Amino acid sequence: MKFSDYLVVALGGAMGAIFRAFIFTFFRGIPITPTLIVNVLAGFLVGFGSGFFDKFGANLALRLFFITGFLGALSTFSMLTYENVYFIEHKEYIKFLFNSLSNLILCIISCYTGMWIFQKIF
Repeated sequence: MKFSDYLVVALGGAMGAIFRAFIFTFFRGIPITPTLIVNVLAGFLVGFGSGFFDKFGANLALRLFFITGFLGALSTFSMLTYENVYFIEHKEYIKFLFNSLSNLILCIISCYTGMWIFQKIF
């Protein structure tokens, strides 16, 4: 990759991180964790975006910006890990299982759904 490609990833990452912070602020205090929301949203957009870029052959910079940068920063495995460690340390094993499984299963389903919707539209 060229240096400019790394800058494109950094710009997308900055925007994705800002959007994630907004979602975390907006959805604070609801029963579903903001981590689940951003991970499922990112999973869907990765599926849809991958279908788009594969079909229309968008340039590398756009793909790097959106999928690697924006969606990479929007989704958050580190926060999911922190939440799960917190649940284990506080002996909240049902929350740990729910959090782990819901993130994994819903993210896979949302990614597949994004790909499926893209294929139906285009």
